[in-house]
Amino acid sequence: MLQILSRPRATSIEASEESWVFGPSATKPFYDLQTHTASELTIRRHHPQSPSTIVPIAVLDLEEPSTPQHPPSDGLSTLIFPKLAALMAMDQAATTASTYGLPQTDHDSLTTDAVALAADKEACKLRWDADSATYQLIHPTLADGLSQLFPIVVEGTAGLNATDNAKGRISLLSPKDPTNALVSLDFSTNTLTIDARALITSYPSLYIVDVTVTAILAVALVEGRRSSINTHTPTFSAPPTIAEGEDGRSKIKSKTGTKTGTDLLENYMGGRELPKTTAGLLKLLFWALRIVVWALTLGFRGLARVVLAVSAVAQRA
Repeated sequence: MLQILSRPRATSIEASEESWVFGPSATKPFYDLQTHTASELTIRRHHPQSPSTIVPIAVLDLEEPSTPQHPPSDGLSTLIFPKLAALMAMDQAATTASTYGLPQTDHDSLTTDAVALAADKEACKLRWDADSATYQLIHPTLADGLSQLFPIVVEGTAGLNATDNAKGRISLLSPKDPTNALVSLDFSTNTLTIDARALITSYPSLYIVDVTVTAILAVALVEGRRSSINTHTPTFSAPPTIAEGEDGRSKIKSKTGTKTGTDLLENYMGGRELPKTTAGLLKLLFWALRIVVWALTLGFRGLARVVLAVSAVAQRA
């Protein structure tokens, strides 16, 4: 059981250079999470007896945060490829190339193939499943060479930087026994719990512990940002309405104040008398004009949000 030793408060949903540390004490960190941009983060593991000895676990590129009501449309949150698996593949390729005296071009080709093979065996998908309303960690080869799915359940308000009073829990469940949590992050006790024995004995992968921990921490970050972005969701003013005043005159109401149709008309005509039918039609015209202005304002704001979203996607691409 590891404590959340660092839990900073984000100043905005785009905040970067944040960090969290998980370990038995402040002087003995075991895992740490560091964000570099709004979407890129690194997870590392420290040697329990020598905290300065650090092993890179994974570098992730998360989907842009979305509101809790609208998770990522394609479901994919990130890909988790253990960095140690890639480094081991590269090391084996280098050993083979050195043993057989291969030229650099063959060495490079062998390295590329080795890393690709390691990715086929160890690279996992972390995705949101709308049907079950859960996250899923999908390992490609754990079930006798076939993919293995680990459900990840979020209970209550939970997530890094979610809120100051987050007391919920994020749990990665056993595919064989959904009542058994293999890894859990509990915000009521600020603890990260890992059933390392069950993971190692039940799932034949050198990286299973690091991968499942990475999945839990990624979900915690995504959930925290989704919770934060919900507080930044813009609201639009209601359309103007017509109500009857005490004097029987129609009043045009909006967020910016209340003016009567007659007031607007008198301002426009400069006090000149008009037939009642003409005056009534002009009042209706003024009201319709305010409706059109409101609708155009709403449409412009919506279009602006679309343009900003497309620009963000283009920059990432």
